Amino acid sequence: LSRAQVRDYVAHHGVTPRHDPTNDDPRYPRSRVRALLPVLAETFQPRVGEALRRLAAHAARDAAYLERAADTLEA
Repeated sequence: LSRAQVRDYVAHHGVTPRHDPTNDDPRYPRSRVRALLPVLAETFQPRVGEALRRLAAHAARDAAYLERAADTLEA
């Protein structure tokens, strides 16, 4: 889900979101990547988030396939 979709869901259901302050701390690589994504979207590819979600889905499918293949070799 996109951040906007989560915000809409939370607002619609009256849930109070919790903010994790470590998400804003540049000592953590995930925070630095989050800060970089808007820059990439502005200067390189407006749909960088969409492309990364697709890449993650492909990687997850590949990992699942490799796990199944490895399991059959062990049997």
